Formats: sequence, C-alpha cells, structure tokens
Amino acid sequence: MKKTFLLILTLLMLGLSSIVAHPREVNRPSGDTPSWLQYGFKIGANLGITSQYSETDKLKKLISAEFGAYARFGKHVYGEIGFGYTFHKGTYECPEMPAIESSERVESRFLQIPVKAVGHIVLGKKIALQPNLGILYQSLIQVTKNEINYNKNTISRHQLLWTAGLGVKIHFVTVDLAYKKNFTPFFSQKKSAKPDYFNIQLGFQL
Repeated sequence: MKKTFLLILTLLMLGLSSIVAHPREVNRPSGDTPSWLQYGFKIGANLGITSQYSETDKLKKLISAEFGAYARFGKHVYGEIGFGYTFHKGTYECPEMPAIESSERVESRFLQIPVKAVGHIVLGKKIALQPNLGILYQSLIQVTKNEINYNKNTISRHQLLWTAGLGVKIHFVTVDLAYKKNFTPFFSQKKSAKPDYFNIQLGFQL
C-alpha cells in the first residue's frame, strides 16, 4: 500500500513539475494570476504506518492531529515556511517493562517548523493543484506520565522528517494528501524504527 501510494505520488509530481517548468502552457484565466505572497493555516490528521518501533516496542493504536500556519513567497514555485503543533496519542505495547499491563497510552507533543517547495498550477478559475516537497523539523516539548519509560530522555527530542504531497485549492479552501517519513529514529537510546505516516490536511489560504 505504501509503495503504491509513493509511486502514484511520484508520477503525479513528475508530471506536474513539467507543467510548472513551462507555465505558459497552462491556460490561466484572466485576473486569476496567483499572488507572489500566499499565507494561510491548516488542520490535519496523521495515520501511522509503522507499527514495530523496536524489537520489544509496538504501536497498537494511534490518534494524531496537527495544526499550524504558513507563509509562501515566489512565482509558479513557492518557498514555504511554517510553524505548527502536533500530538501523537499512541497505545504502545512494551512487555519488557514492569508495568501492571504490557501496554499503555502515551501522548507526545511537538512544535514543528516545515520548509517546503510548493507548486501552483492553475487548472481553472479559482482551482489549482499544489504539489509540494520539503522537510519538517519537530521538537519534542512534552510526554505524558507513563510506566513504560517513555519520556524526553528516551524519545528523540529533535526530529527531522521529509514530506511529499499533493494539494488542491478551490477558491480559498485547500485539501492536501501527503506522505511523511522520519529521518530520526523514534528512540534516542536504543535501536528503533523511523516512523512514517500518511497525512491529510484541510486549510484556508489567503
């Protein structure tokens, strides 16, 4: 499923990038040329793909959401920088820890700074595609109390992810689908997986 999604997303972005590289080939409605400055905000949800975080740690269930704001500068291809907040409320199975139960719900909270390149391909009046590719830095700010030794010393505090996605803008409303993959292992003190996610966002762009 993940490989199919990435293949489709890659093909779409390659095709759309050729349109961005030759913007005169796109029929732009008069009076609808995008501004060199764009800004807005988004709310979204993350669907966890990785379940086995280490040899003994397993993610059984994940509820994850995020929100933030951004600003873009450019023409046809925009540079974007943003600021956001996200949380992961996961139910983790960790049988090696002396807890009453082998699984426990833990919430981790992060501040995020995404930096992206975003295309703007006008398809019709007030409708545009927005392919994007970039990196996302996130800093762990809080972990809820738990008995399985998940805290700011055992979970990587500073994390870097890459992200690729495709959005559609209708009037001032945007919908984005993306894939996110962590460069940073989940745990800082032992060998662990680098989690990845599917992401969907709803936003408003001015």
